[in-house]
Formats: sequence, structure tokens, C-alpha cells
Amino acid sequence: VIGTKTAVNALAALLGNPETSHIARFALERLEDAAAGDALRAALPKADAKTKQGLIGSLGVRRDKAATAAIAACLGNADPLTAQAACRALALIGTPEAAQALGAYVKKAPEALKVPAADAGLICAERLAADGEKASAKSLYGILAGADMPKTIQITATRGLSKTDNK
Repeated sequence: VIGTKTAVNALAALLGNPETSHIARFALERLEDAAAGDALRAALPKADAKTKQGLIGSLGVRRDKAATAAIAACLGNADPLTAQAACRALALIGTPEAAQALGAYVKKAPEALKVPAADAGLICAERLAADGEKASAKSLYGILAGADMPKTIQITATRGLSKTDNK
């Protein structure tokens, strides 16, 4: 499915229907026009849980920086799948603001979400380092290297810290 800027309104109308939202999101993810991101963000507060997870994922794929605060607010969602989708999306967005949200969340994440949140943090920190945001990457790696994290996360974060220090 492909479209152009002229298709955004028609695709946006499909986002509220669970039967058509997937195909609409698929098309909107690929449109470079800002209106596509606007449509996805506008649909987020009105969506049911499953559709919300998909919208969050699409915003992450787009690396939609403007969605960071709205996605970060979903970290505390009672539905663990929505919170996990928010972790993944913030990892993909990979901005200092996304890192701050993930860093704060991973410290208080429910046990069942601790590893997915930490994994997302590692992805985000790696993206930040690649984008030249070394201070934000180091801060997030520092949180993930903490004693309260699973050992595999600590090891990977410590490795990330050392790589960030050497560049």
C-alpha cells in the first residue's frame, strides 16, 4: 500500500476502525509528509488498546519526535502490551527526550516489563551514540548498568559505556 500527501485524510479516517487501522498505519508510516505523523498522533488518544499499540509502533517506525511525550505517557499504561509498545517506540525514536523517559521508566517498571524496558533502553542508547548524542547515551547506559538491572543488561550497558567513552 502506498499513497501520497493527498491520501492522508482518507487514511486518517481509517485509523479509528480496528479492521482498517493496520493498513492505514502501514501506508502512513511510509509517507514522509508531516501530515502523516499528525494523523497518527491525532488518532492515539481516541484509540482502543490494540489499535493504540499499533499507532505507537507506527510513530516509532517514523521516528516521530513530536510524539515522544504522548508515547512516554503510555509507559505507565495498565495494559502491559501498550507499555511495551511505548518502550519499543521510544527506543526507535532515539532522542535525548526518549532516553530520559525510558531511563525513568526502567527504574520503576513492573518486574514483567523490566527486561523489555531495559532492552529498549539499550537500543535507544545505541541510537543516541550513533547520532552523536554521547552525553544522553552515557546517561542511559549508566542507568542500565546499575545493580538493579539483570546481569545481561548490566554487561551490555557497561560495554556501551566503554564504547561511548572511547569515541
